[in-house]
Order: sequence, then structure tokens, then C-alpha cells
Amino acid sequence: MNYPGVIHCDPPVLDKLALFAGRHIDGHCPQVSGLDLNAYIAAGIRTEHEATTAEEALEKLRKGMRVLIREGSVSKDLDALQPCLNDATSAYMCLCTDDRIRSTSPSTAISTI
Repeated sequence: MNYPGVIHCDPPVLDKLALFAGRHIDGHCPQVSGLDLNAYIAAGIRTEHEATTAEEALEKLRKGMRVLIREGSVSKDLDALQPCLNDATSAYMCLCTDDRIRSTSPSTAISTI
């Protein structure tokens, strides 16, 4: 997701988002916060997996986003984001790999986590 294009209302980006209006839209907004994050969320994007600090994840959760915790071959954010996971936030967080290494075996994929 071209988050600068979303935040600054780039017409081709907004046209693309309009095609999926009312549907689930995944996003990527690393280190986006404050009013820029508000603009991003207002475009209809509800999830993202780029948070790398508890502070970043908590702001996104407080503003209504779902936060996917990456733990894969490239990004390992579980330790940093684990403090955010509790009874109140568990319905709004999940794990994802966002992996670049393709595993041929489910047991291999699980053992890398």
C-alpha cells in the first residue's frame, strides 16, 4: 500500500481504494502516527503489519486498527509487540509471517517461528 499516496490523497491511489470500498482493505503504514495515521485510517484501511514498537502498535490499536504481529524469516516483531497483547487487545491482534522464504512443509514453517 502506497501510504504516502493515501495520506496525501493521490488520485490514482484513492481510485484504487474506491474499488474496494466497503470491503476489507489491508495496509502497510510503517512509523505513521498522529494526523497522518488518522488520514490513513479514514481512507478505510483497517489492518497493518508494520508496527515494530509497542508505542506504535498501541496508537494504531487505540485508533481502531487491527495490528498483525510479524514473526517470520525477515521481520521478528513478537518480542517488541508482546507487551501490547492482553485480554482487551487480543481480539484486534494476530500473528503473520510476511515471509520471503517459502516452506514446503507445515512443520518447517512452524519450527521457524
